[in-house]
Amino acid sequence: MRSKNLILLLLIFMFALISCRLYKLERRLDNEDKEFLSNVRYIISKGEKKIYLEIPKEDRENFKKEFWKRRDTEPDTEENEFKTLYFERIKEANRLFTSGKEGWLTDRGRIYILLGPPINKSFYPFGDSTVPYSRPQEIWHYPDFLVLFVDYHGTGDYQYSYLSLSHQTWVNEALLEAKKPYLQKEEIFDYSVKIKRTDDKFFLVIELNKQHLWMKKKEEDLVTTLEIEIEIFDMSRQELWKHRENYQITSPANVLNQVTSSKETIEIELDLPPGTYILNSKIKNLTDNQKRNKSKTIKIE
Repeated sequence: MRSKNLILLLLIFMFALISCRLYKLERRLDNEDKEFLSNVRYIISKGEKKIYLEIPKEDRENFKKEFWKRRDTEPDTEENEFKTLYFERIKEANRLFTSGKEGWLTDRGRIYILLGPPINKSFYPFGDSTVPYSRPQEIWHYPDFLVLFVDYHGTGDYQYSYLSLSHQTWVNEALLEAKKPYLQKEEIFDYSVKIKRTDDKFFLVIELNKQHLWMKKKEEDLVTTLEIEIEIFDMSRQELWKHRENYQITSPANVLNQVTSSKETIEIELDLPPGTYILNSKIKNLTDNQKRNKSKTIKIE
């Protein structure tokens, strides 16, 4: 036990020494090299930064060329589209979010630069009207998730916030993927989420295409199990409703490719009053462990 503690202390000590050394190297950079590190702060990896700080001054120009080359999404063209888009987003973030400090250095600027403009924005300048002292909020909607910003101090500086640990994980995963566009993975399946009212009851309706699911053979059918998790919050980010259940999906193997037979609909009854809510959903296919997340604002009316 004592030897394990000693090893841990040695590792902590070594890490502190390395961090201190890199900090000193960074402080010694000239303005041009400091500017490069500042500009790429959102996309440079720890390993790349360490190499950049340790190599001789005369090798840094070549490093910069290779840095952008590795991120060129269309290497057959003269222009580096990724680099061009990155700096265009910095410029746009400064135009949109500068308030007290440069817009690209704010939380909204960082998200905008890495993920691009959202498909939609929801503004709540007075926060949740049903909650006393609620703070102004912005919600940015992306295809698979939403990003929440809150102006905690009333200064116009909207800070990134999250609804739950799972929501934070989804956003962080998206940000990590955005840092490496040349390694983007294609999604395996997709699904839609809607609200349906039948008489005086409300249902969450999930629809997906079984053709895009990895399924396994069982007798004469193809089957898989979907793990579905749902979280619903009010606009003050208080969790109101949670649902987690496994659903078995079955399809006769000989009709799976027929469009009319490939749709699967799952209905889940909601126990919530009318209102506007934030919904997080995650579906995991237990056959191949592929998962897909979605977040959106919903209205029950």
